[in-house]
Amino acid sequence: MVAALFEPAALTAVPRTIVAIPARDEAAVIAATLRALGRQRTLSGEPQPVELLLLVNNTTDATATLARTEAARLPHLRLAVREKHWSAQRSGVAYARRAVMDWAAEVAGAGGIVVSADADTRPAPDWLHELTAPLRAGIAPASGGRILLEPGELAGLPSAVRRTHLLDSGYRWWSGQLSATLNPQPHDPWPHHWQHFGASLALTVPAYRAVGGVPLVDHLEDVALVQASSSGTYRYATPCGHGPTPPRGAAGGYRWACPPSWRNGPLGQKPGMSQALLKSWP
Repeated sequence: MVAALFEPAALTAVPRTIVAIPARDEAAVIAATLRALGRQRTLSGEPQPVELLLLVNNTTDATATLARTEAARLPHLRLAVREKHWSAQRSGVAYARRAVMDWAAEVAGAGGIVVSADADTRPAPDWLHELTAPLRAGIAPASGGRILLEPGELAGLPSAVRRTHLLDSGYRWWSGQLSATLNPQPHDPWPHHWQHFGASLALTVPAYRAVGGVPLVDHLEDVALVQASSSGTYRYATPCGHGPTPPRGAAGGYRWACPPSWRNGPLGQKPGMSQALLKSWP
């Protein structure tokens, strides 16, 4: 379903959830992203309607047209598209993500939830339900999903790159465990993951507005947003194996997930296994 423009929400008991995606020259992948969003499911397996705002800026391809065409085939996806052509100073991803997230916050309303995703993502069927679960349950006003490489993409990486990827993941896992042991956070207990990127990020509208929206920085605007939302009285959840089933999803060559096996250690391996894997690689 395609909508020219959504009306802002009135206050309701159930938070209105709006997915926001900035896109630029994503014609090759946007249809797959929309199909995945159109197949979202609730915990009981029922179709979950999705409201999506797509901001296409400074594009040279048919991203917007292809998105509208694909959305018309998806009865559970409601899409609104805005096309913008900004100056070079405003054409970066930070400005685009801020614009589409601000739009989403307006549509979701004061009691709503805004969800940031990327145009090259393919979320798993339960992604939206699980990503927003900590917010709907009142556990935290922000939640982020783990991002993993698809198995095929991981296998195709050069050996040195794969090794670096595992080293980095293992380091972040064990340092996160140490931090959680020394400075435990009741709203985000161990085990949890460490990623907080725009491809899988949800905030309540009050939390988003309280931190001033997406910061206009040169790069890593999503990380800057999370850092702002994690400060002061706001709490950021990266659930993994506790509370509601953890967020899942897929992104282009990436898969967002925090599967139960993460209770055992990094990359779904038991403690100590990552080191053995690293030693087996050239």
